[in-house]
Amino acid sequence: MQKRFLSQIETAYNSDMSITLDISPELQAQLAAEASRRNQRVEDVALSAIADLFSLNTDVKKGSAEQWRRDLDEWIASHRPVSHFVDDSRESIYADDRP
Repeated sequence: MQKRFLSQIETAYNSDMSITLDISPELQAQLAAEASRRNQRVEDVALSAIADLFSLNTDVKKGSAEQWRRDLDEWIASHRPVSHFVDDSRESIYADDRP
């Protein structure tokens, strides 16, 4: 039996919308893992994903510099750190590999 997640979505009119989603076990596991990684509730991660989907349709994301910084920090945190040396110098990126 699949779990149902109920999320509150704040609309432009400051009212709440409740939705119920049937989510596959695989997606549930991914959502739960991401929520655990972010130390957030599953509902908050799902709401963030929905908000991100619609923000992609705008040319410029409107918001404060602080919000932009928080979004950037969240994006950076979503990538695994590497424990080895990474050569990101211009020379290594644009190396001429021709014989």
